Amino acid sequence: MRLAILTGVAIFAASPAIAAVNLAYGQEYETAYLTQCTVDQSQRTCQCAMELLQEKVGFWDFAEQVSLHRERFMQESDLREMATDLIARCTAIGAAQ
Repeated sequence: MRLAILTGVAIFAASPAIAAVNLAYGQEYETAYLTQCTVDQSQRTCQCAMELLQEKVGFWDFAEQVSLHRERFMQESDLREMATDLIARCTAIGAAQ
């Protein structure tokens, strides 16, 4: 049993995608996303979309995709379609207020 747990921990720690996410710098992932998003959208819309995206996929998946794609997040990330839909939703919410 102990060997199985240690093996699982070793595999988890060795994963390059997971290793790239350093939660000590969690704000960096959000800042990178917002910097890229606000090129075409308002800060308010991007903040709304980011919060919804993190709620839907979790911070780990969000941070992993930002870490992998940084300034190409909206073009290359596995989450790009969901992020685009959430931006549209947040834009509509903002227009309705």
